[in-house]
Amino acid sequence: MYWVTLLGCLLLCLGCPMAIAPSRGESPEAFLVTMQQRMEAGLAILYFSAKVDQYYAQCLRRYPTLPEPLDAGYHVFQDNHAQLSAAARRYVLLPAAFAPFAEPTDRERIDALVDTGIPAQATRVVTNELAGESAAARYVQCAFFHVDILAGAYDIATRAPEAVKLIEDAEHGLARERRTRGTS
Repeated sequence: MYWVTLLGCLLLCLGCPMAIAPSRGESPEAFLVTMQQRMEAGLAILYFSAKVDQYYAQCLRRYPTLPEPLDAGYHVFQDNHAQLSAAARRYVLLPAAFAPFAEPTDRERIDALVDTGIPAQATRVVTNELAGESAAARYVQCAFFHVDILAGAYDIATRAPEAVKLIEDAEHGLARERRTRGTS
């Protein structure tokens, strides 16, 4: 939760009017709130993706005899969520990158959060979750990782529906705006 607060404060302090221009009639405060919500949604999606990455990596490390089912499940997850993860990453990184008064250290902090902080936190959580189970339960969880993915147990839309809806709505709005600009 610390990283969400940090990014929220950073957004409020720096502003980010060049990242995505506010729509007509939208106040700067409303624009900042919208950008903060999108950043938080992006962080939620990136965190969940990092947890799945860690389940895959830790199961592969613990059970090297299971690479085929683990690879199959992991690649299905990546394929199903590639566009959503890319959009989430944009909504986290772009506002800071284009903030008019952003210092290089602020940009570096956000980059470090996305590239190091979120994966490190996911690693701790997954390690603790797997350590809290019996060896048999861990093996079953890892052996059926691909089945769980295919069944939707690791679907971001069911785990973080508000974040997914917010990012998808933003992406649809951006696509609509691009279409209207292209036809004008």
